[in-house]
Amino acid sequence: DRMTAVGAAANGLPTMVFDGTDVHLWPLSATINNMTTKLGLWLWFKPAAVAGVQTLIYGEIAAGGVATLNKLSVITNGDDILIDVYITNVNGRRATLANVLVAGTWASIYVQYDSSRGGDANVALYLNGVSQSLAFSNIGAGGTLGALQAPTGNLFLGGASNSDTPTSPITVGG
Repeated sequence: DRMTAVGAAANGLPTMVFDGTDVHLWPLSATINNMTTKLGLWLWFKPAAVAGVQTLIYGEIAAGGVATLNKLSVITNGDDILIDVYITNVNGRRATLANVLVAGTWASIYVQYDSSRGGDANVALYLNGVSQSLAFSNIGAGGTLGALQAPTGNLFLGGASNSDTPTSPITVGG
């Protein structure tokens, strides 16, 4: 579904619920999502097929710059999970967890960015409650992952367009 419905997690935090068949998204806790060092998003995802590329989460902070998190995307490519973290609009790091998704099977995916750890260690992924070892590569010229920006404005979750035919749950008009 293009538009989300408002749900609530057991801890009372708001959730973004689509049609209930493939993606549910919510923050882990109010304390993590209102700090300058941490950002955490947890989602349930059940791929109909493990082929092609699908963007699950796309977050962008409009005023990104050097040594800050500008954009964060969680993408699937076949049965792989990719986390793209842009330091600037064109440079950043990609974390890859290969060969883990199964068609028709729910996966619990928790993505955390914690800039207090430094460098690639800032990015963590938990699959079905288990911390995963990620492989890292450069986006563009790469760079060192740094601090989150202070939460003084809005974080844009969604697509930068309003296309009539959404191609992913949360991005490209989703």
